[in-house]
Amino acid sequence: MSTEIQAVLMLILGWLLGLLSPSIINYIQDKKKAIKIKKSLLSEMEECQIIMANVAYLIESKYVAINHKLFDDLINIYENYNGINDYNDKLVRLKKLKKTPKEELETITEIQLYENMDKFLSFKKYDLPYLRSKINDISLLDENVQSNLLQLNFKLNLFNSEVEESKFHYQLTFSSEVSNENQEINKQILKEKQLIILDQIKQIITLITKLKIDITAC
Repeated sequence: MSTEIQAVLMLILGWLLGLLSPSIINYIQDKKKAIKIKKSLLSEMEECQIIMANVAYLIESKYVAINHKLFDDLINIYENYNGINDYNDKLVRLKKLKKTPKEELETITEIQLYENMDKFLSFKKYDLPYLRSKINDISLLDENVQSNLLQLNFKLNLFNSEVEESKFHYQLTFSSEVSNENQEINKQILKEKQLIILDQIKQIITLITKLKIDITAC
């Protein structure tokens, strides 16, 4: 190959590399950014899932029933937790409770439902600040992950809306201006609101479980 042709080829190669270099650099930077985002999202969702599971337990104890499936669900969440907090003591207690015979659990449930009849629950709204701050950057992630992250954000907004309404009815339970008849109606509304919250929490927990698997895999 002549020197002139080699020079032309080198010139073309240099020109191509010059064109591609910014794209290559951007690709590498996006990959690094995506890795950081995934790590932070996983950490944030781990904590969210634990908190949601605890709230679900409170609502189930108040309005539904304590059962072995509930313990199984909680144990599964705690066993798969990879966050910074130590929940080993809670996990040990849950495993002990799981060994309680079904008949005994049913008795405990009846007692708790009776004792909690006039006790009411109030919850705080929950936010995923990191997800919210990176909502424009999740395009760097897998399309299914993007879709589910947006869905998670939407479901949390619904959860917070119900929590706000529930809080209003919770505060009414302390009002002396509400008649006994209306107070009973208010308590029923509060129960319905918190059962809706329970359903939303279960959806959020399931979605986070899927996201954790998908984010780790992609």
